[in-house]
Amino acid sequence: MTTPPVLSTGQRAPYWCDPHPADADLVPRDGRRHLGVLEQVVRRQWNPAEGPPPSQLIAAVDRLAALPGPIASLVADTLTGGLWLGVGNAPALDHLRYLAGRPVRPGIDQLWDQVPGAVVWGRRTVVVGTGPHVSVSLVDHEIGHVIERRRRAAESAEWQTIMMRCRPLLVYQRWQDPLEWWAEAWALVINHELDWLSRHLSGSIPVTEMVARYYVRHYGLEV
Repeated sequence: MTTPPVLSTGQRAPYWCDPHPADADLVPRDGRRHLGVLEQVVRRQWNPAEGPPPSQLIAAVDRLAALPGPIASLVADTLTGGLWLGVGNAPALDHLRYLAGRPVRPGIDQLWDQVPGAVVWGRRTVVVGTGPHVSVSLVDHEIGHVIERRRRAAESAEWQTIMMRCRPLLVYQRWQDPLEWWAEAWALVINHELDWLSRHLSGSIPVTEMVARYYVRHYGLEV
């Protein structure tokens, strides 16, 4: 039996926002709905005394609540460094300030200061902030990275074959990266956005169906 991760509460600074009780009404939507097993790792970084957080964060919490039970349990077991939700880009949240001014990857100009979401795999940490992004769902994209890294699924021969079919069709250059496309395709499928998945693949129905079936077969996602 796997022992659930327990994050040290330490000094709750600058502030953590606690969830509502598990049996509380779901309205008004204020980002504090109880997330079940995910509450082991979720850290809401806003002050509830100042009102609800931005709508992006409320939507992120609602998406986390919609995760299938086995997926939520896998995420909770994996993210021993926490799943941090707060206002701003990645370095604005606790434990990721060290990323300020650093490039997202060596050799590129984009800085972490420009990125609202991140997976720091070495620390088993996810951060979901606010700001512009290109994903169908930022939080689902980052969760996709967690699921992929847990099994290193994008390195499998099956996904490499899928990438061979997808690459000539992908509209956006960013998704040519197999890790990024795995995470974004996950986000599209789990949100039932098959039309958008098809648009990313230049309208190819056979390849769209192939990608969707991959997630249904391996992770039980419904389409």
